[in-house]
Amino acid sequence: MVRVFLDGLWMDIPVASDYHTPIEDPEFDAKNTPVSELDLSRETRQYVPLLNRVKQYDFSRESNSDLRARTRRLRIDIEKGKRNADDVLTEAYANIYEVMRRFREQGKGWKVLGKDFEWDMRPYDCQLLAGIAMSKGSLADMKTGEGKTIVGALDAYYKALQGQVHVATVTEYLSGRDHDILRPIFEELGLTVGLNKRDMLTPQEKADPDTNNVLLQIIKKQEAYDTDILFSPFYQLAHDLNNDMVSGRVYMQDGFIEENPQKKLKKLSRKRYLILDEIDQITVDEARIPVILSNRIDEQEPVNEYDTIEKIVNRFSIGEFDFDNNNYTETRMIRRTAHATRAPIDPKDIRFVWSKKKYIENKEKDTDIVYIKEGERKTLRLTDKGERRLERLLMRIGMLEQDTVQMLEEKEQNEDTELTDDETEKAQRFVELYQKAMNAIKARFYYKEGEHYRIAGDRVVLMDTMTGRDKPDSKYSEGMQQAIEAKARRETGQDIHITPRTETIAKISVQDYIFSQYSDFSGMSGTALGADAEFKKIYKKDVCPVPTNRPCIREELSDQLFDTSNHRNHIAVLDALQSVLDGRPVLLTVLDEKKLQDIVDIVEFRKGMMPDGDKIEYQVLKNNATYAGEAKDSDGLKRENELIANAGTVRDAEGIDIGMLTIAANMAGRGIDIKLDEAAQRNGGMHGIFVERYRLGRVDEQKRGRIGRQGNPGICKFYLSREDEVMQGFPLDAKEGFSRFVSKVQAGNEARGMGSRKTNLDYREDLRAHEIEYCAIRRELLSNVPELQKKHLSDLCRLVAVDALKSFETHRRNNTLDVFVRDMASLGIYVSKMLKLRGRKDRVKKKIGFTEAAESEKARKAARKALVNQISQLTRAVEERGHIDDLIEESFWGHELHRPNINTLWKEYVKHTDEGFSRLASSPGIKKEEFIKECHQAYENFKLRMGRLLIRNLFTSLPGGFNINFINRRIAI
Repeated sequence: MVRVFLDGLWMDIPVASDYHTPIEDPEFDAKNTPVSELDLSRETRQYVPLLNRVKQYDFSRESNSDLRARTRRLRIDIEKGKRNADDVLTEAYANIYEVMRRFREQGKGWKVLGKDFEWDMRPYDCQLLAGIAMSKGSLADMKTGEGKTIVGALDAYYKALQGQVHVATVTEYLSGRDHDILRPIFEELGLTVGLNKRDMLTPQEKADPDTNNVLLQIIKKQEAYDTDILFSPFYQLAHDLNNDMVSGRVYMQDGFIEENPQKKLKKLSRKRYLILDEIDQITVDEARIPVILSNRIDEQEPVNEYDTIEKIVNRFSIGEFDFDNNNYTETRMIRRTAHATRAPIDPKDIRFVWSKKKYIENKEKDTDIVYIKEGERKTLRLTDKGERRLERLLMRIGMLEQDTVQMLEEKEQNEDTELTDDETEKAQRFVELYQKAMNAIKARFYYKEGEHYRIAGDRVVLMDTMTGRDKPDSKYSEGMQQAIEAKARRETGQDIHITPRTETIAKISVQDYIFSQYSDFSGMSGTALGADAEFKKIYKKDVCPVPTNRPCIREELSDQLFDTSNHRNHIAVLDALQSVLDGRPVLLTVLDEKKLQDIVDIVEFRKGMMPDGDKIEYQVLKNNATYAGEAKDSDGLKRENELIANAGTVRDAEGIDIGMLTIAANMAGRGIDIKLDEAAQRNGGMHGIFVERYRLGRVDEQKRGRIGRQGNPGICKFYLSREDEVMQGFPLDAKEGFSRFVSKVQAGNEARGMGSRKTNLDYREDLRAHEIEYCAIRRELLSNVPELQKKHLSDLCRLVAVDALKSFETHRRNNTLDVFVRDMASLGIYVSKMLKLRGRKDRVKKKIGFTEAAESEKARKAARKALVNQISQLTRAVEERGHIDDLIEESFWGHELHRPNINTLWKEYVKHTDEGFSRLASSPGIKKEEFIKECHQAYENFKLRMGRLLIRNLFTSLPGGFNINFINRRIAI
């Protein structure tokens, strides 16, 4: 290296021998668009100098071991601060670039997901730009098919030099694929690579009767989390953290297999980075969906209660206020048949005659349920009439005792909150039944088959509303899952299985997980630019639009609007079939799986009426667990990949080119590219026919991105109807301007979603500090590193001592020092010998530092110091006995039936804050400041209880129990 003055700064740059003219690779050069010819935005142009520096390095004469040694040297330089960041970045990129180039030149191959794979890639200039942008702190907006896998690898290698990297995807399949593709590259550079899955065991390991599956699962998780670069589905990472928080261990998130305390300490201090594929889906669209760890409730619950309550509320009268479209609809059940009447809402009446609140109150007098729609805000509740009717029906069928409602009303009127055990049990039963009724109502209005869930045999499987994928491991909590299942039983008439009710024992939101667990994060997506305002406002991240390697020549036709969805569907199918007969593959998508069958039926009908229609073949791309009956998830994914691989093909049918027709339930975010064969490219590329627009424009952009990838030809078009959800509110007499209307609706949805997520983040920002602090305390206490353990034990001891001093002074004033003695004894702090009670006069031995009637600040400080010293000496005494690690772990992981553990205390704190958020949502009058103050007090109380529990466990578990003589010797009383 040589130090030069460049651009006003002193910089270390490689010596001349490291520079080179680009190595000739005609095949690569023919495909790569040089940076000088790319259409760059202002955000992207700033990274061109770094790209040029990367391409100037020449490591072609170095051996493979030299490249690995360079990785070690770069790590040392970063650790010691010898090099500036840009210098390290460019050399790191050049290093991994050289490995990729060699693998391509040598035709290296290996297995990817069990199939033969040959590496034939090296980064294009646009990919290098995207990687550099991510490494410099931006998010990369890259179109579909532009090689995000390689870009993620570039950024992952650079960040792995500084710490540990988690590369997160949206599905387990994509994580496994990217892990298998990139592992040899990283290992060639001297890095360790891991793969995190829900189930880490192989079928052979499961079948081995001598294998301890639970222990082996933990060990494999440990090994995966201990690697330099870990590939994982994002939600598995968050689930593992939840599992750690509940179990009281740190195996999953920190991988502490190493027994050497100093190595553990080094691992604890290393930074951790996150790289997210499809970053807008995870951090924007699903930012408020918490990752929940639930536990089955032990008590048996009659499942027929859900059916009964669902049938009751299904017969309630409903008043729907649609203020977006100024419609009021009243639905009543007459002889088990629904009869609906609709009337317009005159805004003038509301504005000048009624207030909106009074208007609603007047209408709801004769209905049981009120449903109000206003933009993204939807309100659903029982009216007073509905509540009374629910109570009468529940009492009539014997689910609710006759006197319960009267008892609760009397208590409320008298403002009497004291309940006997029997009354408490009755009140809890009433609340439980009311909650089940509300869940049944929400299931009816908010959750739709084919969009939020689907029926798979006798079970309800939840779906990802963005991608249409199954979420087989996900379940709604707080009884909502059971309400949806009861609804499905009634609607289908099938014997749908109702799952046992669960309770939430740990949960974390996407935002909380990212901010609390990582030093920094980056990511890429094909539609990140559509959420650039939110990334900037919430995550403080800029979005860098990266140009495509080849110019996009996709033709985008104007949207077409129809009066009815049925007319629209037939025209869309006819256009699709004609394109197929013209020799072009066609991708025909609908928004959800329930609408998919309608399109398939129309395809069957229409192709039978067309010349050569019998030659048309089509394939249906459903959810990944739909294939082969109820096959395993991996089998469904395998079948899905086969269909996608076949989607861009054209076959010769008796001298006629016939394109493949692929009908899909929402192709957005599949993560797998459709590749065109030569005939398809010759005939004009793929034709994308998209039935209906999604409420968010970014999802529509993802669909467009399937067409015309990597400079291929293609054409796409959206088909809409006035009956579509996104078209609600469009004037009936208007014939033009609907595309502008749709764009406005989508922009409004994005803005409202961002506002909601920003509010949620603002409210949780203060509380996130609690979680970050507790995670650090917990991780370091359980690390088996004495230096870290002593630090936190000392802090907690001081907290307990201060509280004990306050308690002592209170009890002294109240003449109840006997209570104080018993409380200290429960912690293992021996004070009965020091403190004697004689009648009404209390005397405290001077050795403890508590003087009689001590009111001065000096006396209080002396008392505090004495108590802290006593606890600290007790702590050291236990440490010298050599079993402190087990005792600390027992404090986190102890059996709850015998006594609460720290995990239990943390769950209580989380539950308390969640209840606070619920109160904020339902009571706008509550001030944020009051809520935050309450949560701070709850956290301080949690820390105090944690400290007391640790002290008690440590001091009462000495050999032979609490040995007074041993303690007295150590304290020298």
